[in-house]
Amino acid sequence: MAEIASLDDYRRRYDQYRTDIDLVSMHENLPIIAIWDDHETANNDWKAGSSNSNDSIETGGCAYSNGTVCFSDRQVHAKRAYFEWIPIRQVDLADEARIWRDFRFGNLLDIYALDTRKYDRDITDLTYNLEYIKPLAQDLESSRSIVGPQQEEWIEKGLKDSQDRGTVWKMVLNQVILGTYVTISSGVDHGPSILIIRINHRWTSQVPENASFIINYDAWDGYQANRRRLLQHVYDNQIDNVFAVTGDTHANWLFENNLETTLQGTNDTSTLKTIETTTNEYQRGTIVEFGGTAVSSSGWGNNWGSYENSTVGAKRMVENNPTLLYSDAFRKFFFSIFGPSLFTLSYTFEGY
Repeated sequence: MAEIASLDDYRRRYDQYRTDIDLVSMHENLPIIAIWDDHETANNDWKAGSSNSNDSIETGGCAYSNGTVCFSDRQVHAKRAYFEWIPIRQVDLADEARIWRDFRFGNLLDIYALDTRKYDRDITDLTYNLEYIKPLAQDLESSRSIVGPQQEEWIEKGLKDSQDRGTVWKMVLNQVILGTYVTISSGVDHGPSILIIRINHRWTSQVPENASFIINYDAWDGYQANRRRLLQHVYDNQIDNVFAVTGDTHANWLFENNLETTLQGTNDTSTLKTIETTTNEYQRGTIVEFGGTAVSSSGWGNNWGSYENSTVGAKRMVENNPTLLYSDAFRKFFFSIFGPSLFTLSYTFEGY
């Protein structure tokens, strides 16, 4: 079945989704600060393509889908339909594609809503180009960016301004995981005779005891120079109380990200420092990250058939990942955030 590509396609898809009574009720009763991810357009999209639709490749782009729709046209269609159904105030009258923006709540909280997908993102892991992406991801001298230079300058300046104004908390709304996924050396055979499941377009065993992650180059691990610049900026300017709330993976995560707990110009996970869990003291240059689950889509834990099995897998991941403090990809949660002097994030389980 062909993917949606025309403006009418995207409009019909939103019209279908927006009949969900719970979604309607949410918009009726709650204010929403929305940011999009890749599937509002296409899987693993970037500024000039996606995993199966790419203007920069002769055999893709305009030769793909629904009446030879170029990816650039497809992207315009997707964004127009999005704005028709989910209006976002236009931050810059000369820049209709921009959704990255900030919100201030007195001196308690500043929110920075990023666009790490569509705005000015350099080419990502599209599965077939992984070997091409790996050296690009690890080049710390590269100007390659997941957000683009304009947005990169904006988020760095914004975080410093928040610190200088004395804002207590700085929240970053972020599409893809900022922290590092670690491959567990479990000796699992990933050959065709072994049943396997997909996690973020990479493979892991269906046996929860052998749970593993391969580095996700479609997330910030694939843009290590950009991440290093951000974390270095937070460290150098002693910007404290920064936390990220992240989507994309249909799973719950808790990371503590800094220059020592994220990959820096390598895919060698032995270089990572284990997070200190015996103290609650804030570590300079750290961005705490909470990964959020999907509303209805399954996470990797659902592939193991039960909450008990997924708990075994999640425990295995945490034990073997020096940068990961918590994970759950079976149950569906929503976050409740409390303040002001002590930041608390509560996971509330939705039983469906």
